[in-house]
Amino acid sequence: MLRIDWDHKRLTGTEAYFCGHCGNRGSPLFWYRGSTTDPLGTYHRLSICAVCTKPTYKEPSGDQFPSVPWGIAISGPPKDVWQLYDDMRIAMTYGAYTAVLLTGPKILMHVAVGLEADDTILAKKGDGTI
Repeated sequence: MLRIDWDHKRLTGTEAYFCGHCGNRGSPLFWYRGSTTDPLGTYHRLSICAVCTKPTYKEPSGDQFPSVPWGIAISGPPKDVWQLYDDMRIAMTYGAYTAVLLTGPKILMHVAVGLEADDTILAKKGDGTI
């Protein structure tokens, strides 16, 4: 198991990041730097968001957890569809791909019915299923 020694709290630096919780782009409120016994001298970073005050962990490779939600925020569809789409974006950040694959077609069907799409467009097999 990798051991990370966390330094004391540091004030904000010049590095901007996207908060994985609220989507804010900016400098963190404060951050911690973690070092390992790795001979390459890599550092880990734990940033505390200035807006929501939740932590975001960044690996030396640049991977961030939680990552920024996939896709773009939308407006216009009914609130239940928008909320489901937003939940799907968040599920992608946590790697819950099965939930996304099951939810995406349902959203598409709901939007298609709302736009009064032709039945031949909705069905590939001709039996009303997708």
